[in-house]
Amino acid sequence: RVGTFGVIGLILYFLGMWICLRQANWQMVLLFPILGRSAILVSAGVSTYAKESGLGKSIVDTAKGLHILLGLSATLLVAVLLDLQLVIPVIAAFIIVFLLTKRISKILKGITGDVLGMLVEVSQCVFLLFGVLL
Repeated sequence: RVGTFGVIGLILYFLGMWICLRQANWQMVLLFPILGRSAILVSAGVSTYAKESGLGKSIVDTAKGLHILLGLSATLLVAVLLDLQLVIPVIAAFIIVFLLTKRISKILKGITGDVLGMLVEVSQCVFLLFGVLL
């Protein structure tokens, strides 16, 4: 079951994404899913898995510093090639992902696959919001 705050959160999320995507240029629309998947590498690379098993465990257990570097570098390279102004929203999104990962890891004693999925959506939303506002 989803509570009232869950429904309100989903409505605000979809409304916000719809508004941002309507205002975004094609470069942002091309980059935001790439950034979302790179957020998984960043989050998985700086945390441990909270449970004994789960769908995200293999990702978290195998992600290392090299994967973080490759994910960040590839996303920033695509941003620079598409539009140099997209670098700031990319960095902002990765900072938010890092901070949320650390906060959630402290609460849950690690992260889960659900957390990784949430961070994909949050990173994309932050990127689009910053990109539209700049």
